[in-house]
Amino acid sequence: MKGGFVLKKYIISYDLNKSGKNYDGLINAIEKYNCIKILYSTWIIKSSSSAQNIFDNLKPQIDDDDKLIIVEINTNNEQGWLNKNQWNWIND
Repeated sequence: MKGGFVLKKYIISYDLNKSGKNYDGLINAIEKYNCIKILYSTWIIKSSSSAQNIFDNLKPQIDDDDKLIIVEINTNNEQGWLNKNQWNWIND
């Protein structure tokens, strides 16, 4: 808990389907959160916001044929193959 707010962890993953799509707007919007990129189009963020609020902030950066998912994650039950810095950030 930081500053009285409970920070939840969310995984964000996306597919931008338009050929030549500029990812910069979406990436910049994600990077406004406390975040780490874990895979090519997958990030984890820490935020006191709801998934809906995060989606509302990111939606203007995608087109109607793109895909975007935001899911709160429970890091008490996790497994994967990431580098040590990524695991340290996730478990902090």
